[in-house]
Amino acid sequence: GETAVFETKIDGYPTPKVTWLLNGKPLTPKEGAQVEMNAATGEAKLSIPKVDLQQHAGTVTCRLENP
Repeated sequence: GETAVFETKIDGYPTPKVTWLLNGKPLTPKEGAQVEMNAATGEAKLSIPKVDLQQHAGTVTCRLENP
């Protein structure tokens, strides 16, 4: 029932697209994910409030894509 927070710092030009994954699948607001990106500081943050161990167990990955 706690909130899980994952943070990373990114750099690239143009600013990379950030996708957070849980067990290889993109996390969306439907799964309770809250994503924040600050292009000025390069900080990307994923928050998952009210973590459910059955729904949210596994590996979290931050994927960056730059065209």
